[in-house]
Amino acid sequence: MKYREKSKISVTVDAFLWKGEAAEEIKGPDWMIEAMKKTTISIGAIWISAEFGTHQIQIRNLNGGVSVALPGSYIVRRMGGEIYPMDSGTFEFTYEKEEA
Repeated sequence: MKYREKSKISVTVDAFLWKGEAAEEIKGPDWMIEAMKKTTISIGAIWISAEFGTHQIQIRNLNGGVSVALPGSYIVRRMGGEIYPMDSGTFEFTYEKEEA
């Protein structure tokens, strides 16, 4: 799904609201499914872990570190291909659905 930034300078991103599904249950966009096929050391790789009793999406970021998304977070892909998590409150404040 495409979303547009609400600011004066319009930025469009792809985003997927992750509700906490296990990896095999995700029916996300193609770019997310492809990122889940990468090895965990690859930049932009996405994998799901079950640390601390809850599912978490982990994303290998551009700096080589790992960003974590909890259920209810948006997984966002910018135009350059960078993938990162954003909590739903921040996402919904920043972006609006792009009209087709």
